[in-house]
Amino acid sequence: MKYSPKFFYCSLPKWKRAKDPVFVKLIFRPLSYVVSSFFASLQISANTISYLNILNALICIILIGTGIFSYAIIGVVFAFIWLLFDCVDGNIARSVKKQAYGEFADAASSYLLIGGLFSALGIYCYKNGGIIFNIGDINIVILGVIASASDTMVRLYRNKFLLEPNFENKNISSGNHTKKN
Repeated sequence: MKYSPKFFYCSLPKWKRAKDPVFVKLIFRPLSYVVSSFFASLQISANTISYLNILNALICIILIGTGIFSYAIIGVVFAFIWLLFDCVDGNIARSVKKQAYGEFADAASSYLLIGGLFSALGIYCYKNGGIIFNIGDINIVILGVIASASDTMVRLYRNKFLLEPNFENKNISSGNHTKKN
């Protein structure tokens, strides 16, 4: 089957369109329809794209964390590719075929990029300084790590407590721990 960009556009729910940030709405989402069409016609799965996105995230973090300006710029390009592929894997999973572990692979790339990006930015600023922090000021690395950990904790909270309505009633491990009234 031939998948057109319009096919992917029409398959995106209105609520999903509404929650996209402006930058995504204007640039990445429209481009993702074209890229999704290309990958789907080659029968490349959403999981394959998600696993490639894990690699994109690692490359982005490493390049920015080097503290070398030209490498950091290339790292930003990989972050943009990551954002595009994050839209593409969702388009394909939603419209063509969901796969086992698809949500896990997609979430893994998000946790990795966001979890590592703030730390990498902190290291970049440590090596190069800036308006507020001088070169070698360890406080910026600490702030980067705190930002990374904070974002990860917010995502964990959202996924575990808000998206799993009966989380508190589930067994914590192999059944040894249950909620007591």
